[in-house]
Amino acid sequence: MVTAQHVRGVPELVVEIGSPSTRTRDETVRLRLYEGAGVFEYWFVETDADVVRVHRRSGEKFSTLELSRVAEAAFTTPLMPGLDVTLDRVFRD
Repeated sequence: MVTAQHVRGVPELVVEIGSPSTRTRDETVRLRLYEGAGVFEYWFVETDADVVRVHRRSGEKFSTLELSRVAEAAFTTPLMPGLDVTLDRVFRD
């Protein structure tokens, strides 16, 4: 995947921290781009709402799970066995 000149291939995981100025583009244009390219997971972190949306490949499309700090959610991923992160830790003040 990494060559002397550049990186080739599709990443398995993309993580983006949302910004009010780019949120619409991130969750429409980029979401479709990553889905079409074959990215396995796209995590969109919305810091102002303490939410993480996990878009995980299911066949040719993403299925989406929204996790909230308020709901005391935690997320895991098959890409990193053993990872179990609570949103309280992610959004710690």
